[in-house]
Amino acid sequence: MKKYIWAGLSLMLLNPCVASANNGQIPEDIYSKLSAVLDIQEKLDRNESINYEDYAILFPSASEFKTKVEYKRDRNSSGMTINLMGADSIRLAEEPGVITFEMGSDIIEKNGLVQTFGQRVELGDRLINDYEYLAADNGSNAKLIIRLRENVTYTVNQNAYGIVINLNKNARAVPRVVLDAGHGAHDPGATSKITGVQEKALTLKTTLALRDILLAKGYDVVLTREADVYPTLQARAKLANDVDGDIFISLHYNSAANAKVHGLETYAYNTPDNNLLAESVHKSLISGTGSYNRGVKTGNKLIVLNQTRVPAILVELGFLSNPDEARRVLSDSHQTVLAEALAKGIDNYFGR
Repeated sequence: MKKYIWAGLSLMLLNPCVASANNGQIPEDIYSKLSAVLDIQEKLDRNESINYEDYAILFPSASEFKTKVEYKRDRNSSGMTINLMGADSIRLAEEPGVITFEMGSDIIEKNGLVQTFGQRVELGDRLINDYEYLAADNGSNAKLIIRLRENVTYTVNQNAYGIVINLNKNARAVPRVVLDAGHGAHDPGATSKITGVQEKALTLKTTLALRDILLAKGYDVVLTREADVYPTLQARAKLANDVDGDIFISLHYNSAANAKVHGLETYAYNTPDNNLLAESVHKSLISGTGSYNRGVKTGNKLIVLNQTRVPAILVELGFLSNPDEARRVLSDSHQTVLAEALAKGIDNYFGR
């Protein structure tokens, strides 16, 4: 019968999670011990003799680990995990929309959720609204309180390192679409030398037409502006985050020094979910309007894209510097074509 000297810790240490040890999931001081354990396992598998006195391996119990709150998720991922080392000393309290961890006061190691006792910190996240550390007092345990956003569910599991909370954003029965009419007020955007029209007026016209179509289709629609006003770029992104939109689309019209330049293009912050939205909407726009395809492009430097925490794109619906497109976009019939093509792309994204 094989002698597993690491059984007091957990055989789960030999699972694939070991490969991510350099991410900090396993404390630095047990890397060498884990290597020794694996070395012993290899010798056992080869039926080689082992002098256990050569291996001074004393794993600490889970309660001796420092507590570490590890916050990991991609920008547009629908899930995340929180790893709390020292699971033996942690108690989980659950209530609707709130998760409370009670633990010892030795919360030294952390990653992502900054440890600031007594301060409620807004996270601006699709999953977590805010969190708060409460210090231990009169022998009580310290607490980490996490308040979830609307329509977020979670599961609680345990692995070799501690408690793992998996949070997931549930799909709404009625998707919430945030529409942003570019520019506004003191910021006219591009002005056509051919027709004299300002971009800010056209973006609002298209946005309102698209809003009406989406409402008729049963969507929940939020606008960053519906009059000639100017929300800052940061405010537009913040609104999408605050209302927990399912997608964000910023509408614009283009301009170039060369009057021959024409066509439609779409920008996305480079993540899989953003790219999926961009491809769906852009494909529908090109198909629905017959316009020249300038493609989907990376827009990582655009504030309305890089500060949103929901899938977000910016579409350029034609060149006001091009004679043909400048005149075409003034037509009510073309505005309807644009709005319907955008709506179809949104339908395709949501699988409706």
